[in-house]
Amino acid sequence: MIWNFAVVLPGWVLVAAGFSQPLEWAEFPLVVDAFVVLAFVLMVFEFVLPFLKARLSDLYVSAWYIIGGIIFTMLAYPVGILYPSSFRERGAQRSAVSGFTTLLVCS
Repeated sequence: MIWNFAVVLPGWVLVAAGFSQPLEWAEFPLVVDAFVVLAFVLMVFEFVLPFLKARLSDLYVSAWYIIGGIIFTMLAYPVGILYPSSFRERGAQRSAVSGFTTLLVCS
């Protein structure tokens, strides 16, 4: 429910009001993206730290995939959002950078 009121609702309201990023996969403004990154940081504290406090020999392979997915997404999401918007080139070069960061964020 917090996710809906902190990310989804303000994101769609701001996009409908004309405040968005010029990326086809990252339309929400940077203000909303800050809450997404905060959610990933909180997920690390909520899920990853208890996994790592347990004895590592008792973890299943699926737990390692969850840990890796959360940490990778927490690191790749800000890069995928901020780097293309700071890239000054236009046209095919910016499209190539946007495509590469799309692979980073969506993988």
